[in-house]
Amino acid sequence: MLKTIDVSRAFPIQGEEDFYALKKVNVHIEKSRLTVLVGKSGSGKTTLMNILGALDPPTEGKVLFEGQDIAQLPETERCRLRRKKVGYVFQSVALIPLMTALENVAFALRLAGEKRGLEDRALECLRLVGLEKRAGHLPQELSGGEQQRVAIARAMAHRPSILFADEPTAELDSGTALQVAHIFRDLTDKEGITVVMTTHDRELATIGDKIYALEDGEIIAGN
Repeated sequence: MLKTIDVSRAFPIQGEEDFYALKKVNVHIEKSRLTVLVGKSGSGKTTLMNILGALDPPTEGKVLFEGQDIAQLPETERCRLRRKKVGYVFQSVALIPLMTALENVAFALRLAGEKRGLEDRALECLRLVGLEKRAGHLPQELSGGEQQRVAIARAMAHRPSILFADEPTAELDSGTALQVAHIFRDLTDKEGITVVMTTHDRELATIGDKIYALEDGEIIAGN
C-alpha cells in the first residue's frame, strides 16, 4: 500500500553540512496491518511518519502510495490526498474545547467535504472506540485517554485509506497508554484499517504486525 525507496531527509544548518534526519530509509507498509515505528526521541521516526503521511517531502528517494510517487506531487495534490485518504492522530489531541465529542468528530467530516449523515457517522466512530455514551461530553469533561480516543474517532471518520498516529500515548499513564494502543490493534483486526504508529516504548511496539526500529535516522531492525 505504501513504501519508501531510499528516502532521505536533510535539514540545512547555516555554516555547516546539512543534517540528515533520515538516511536511505526503506519501509513497506502493508494494507490492513498495524505497523509501528519505534525509537528514541531524535531517531527520525516522526520525520519518517510526516513523509509517509504526505506532510513533508523527502530530500531524496521515492514515496509510493498505492503505486504513485507522492513525493513528486504538487502541494495542491498532496493536500487533496491528505484530506481524502489520510487520517492523523497526534500526541496533542487538539480537540475543539467548545464542541462535544460528537461535534468534534462531525466537524472533521465537514472539513473533509462530507455533507450527509455526519452525526450518524460520528456516533459510529465513537462507538468503535468505546465512547458512544460520552458523545455529549465536552473535552474537559473527558479523561486524557478518552480525549485521545475521540481524536482517533475523528481521524478515521472520513474513512481514510491509512491512519497515522504519532506518539499517541506519550502523555498517558502506562495503563491508559496500553488501552489506547489496543484500540489501534482492534481497528486493524476488526475494521481492516491500515495503521502506522510511532512510539518510544519498545514494549508497547510489540502490538504491531510489523515493527521498524530507528536510530540516528536509519532502520536498524525490521520484522
